[in-house]
Amino acid sequence: MQNSQPYSTGPFENLNPPKWPFIDIIWGISIPSFILIYNIFLVYFTPFMNSAPGLIFFLSIYILTCTLMFVYPIYICKKRQFWPLFSITNIQTIVKEFCISFLYWLLIGIVLGLILTIITVTFGIPAQPSLMGRYISHISNNSILLIIIIYISILGPIIEEIFFRGFLYNSMKTHFPVWLAVVFQAAFFSFIHDPNDLMKLLSTFMIGIALALVYESRGTLLSPIFIHIIINSLWSIRAMAGIRN
Repeated sequence: MQNSQPYSTGPFENLNPPKWPFIDIIWGISIPSFILIYNIFLVYFTPFMNSAPGLIFFLSIYILTCTLMFVYPIYICKKRQFWPLFSITNIQTIVKEFCISFLYWLLIGIVLGLILTIITVTFGIPAQPSLMGRYISHISNNSILLIIIIYISILGPIIEEIFFRGFLYNSMKTHFPVWLAVVFQAAFFSFIHDPNDLMKLLSTFMIGIALALVYESRGTLLSPIFIHIIINSLWSIRAMAGIRN
């Protein structure tokens, strides 16, 4: 039986939420399926992407998918009377959380950088251009490019944190141990980014784990959102510099 009001404002609330119906989780996982399929078979879709109609088609489906990734968690959390997404807070709390998130970002960057450097040097894995970098390299319109960069830097992190950590992670935790929920959401998170590049798959997987652990530690989605924004913003700056050169 559902409560009349939503409860829980974070993953650390000891409120014993009911198990989420698997149908909710399955429908949620199906939403990013287009992006996942496209990324896996990128080599076959690239010629289609090189044309203007192909690029417009991809961007249209991508925007629709991202919109559903934002709307679905909010809809289903309200429907199930479970709200692990956001709680009302003040500007002081937001600023404090940003400062703490910046320190977490530094720690994650140092640890992740060391691990990836050791793996790269040990196995001699060459660097490859990122999947999103290949997407935006086809875009010549500066206005569209600016919109995409804003999405990558700000809107994307918000949407992805609401979907992966807010919805998917929390719903998985009602059925499985925390460690398994952490690994599952991180694996799915990495595969919708760049499944054809082993190093980027590994780095995104580790970032997904780190963001979930930060979420558990801080008890609010603000922290992983801020960290995600910093990571993507720095990537966007490097990508834009590469395009201009």
